[in-house]
Amino acid sequence: MESEKCRSCGREMKRSITTFTVAKDTAVYVVKGVPCFQCLDCGETIFDQETALKLSKYTSGKVLAVRKPLTAYLFHWSDPLTEATTPRFTGTENRSVVAPVGTALSAVPRT
Repeated sequence: MESEKCRSCGREMKRSITTFTVAKDTAVYVVKGVPCFQCLDCGETIFDQETALKLSKYTSGKVLAVRKPLTAYLFHWSDPLTEATTPRFTGTENRSVVAPVGTALSAVPRT
């Protein structure tokens, strides 16, 4: 199916690509490049059954990415902030901690 009707506003949805983010227990999962349907008017996003099943595998905590993991910065809302004297991430290098999928956030050292 190439188009779908939006369940929120009833308008037309088109195939698109999105980034899926979900927090489960103490882990945060981010999956980039996920095929979806997005509403052109209200922005509602839905996934077909095959994509939803694959997303549940990605976020199960039982699989690891084959490619090099992406950098993720973890902040807690109550953390004090300070201005960095040099950028922590320029997009060409990875200086932050990379935790395997399923690692509890509390197990990732804070820098």
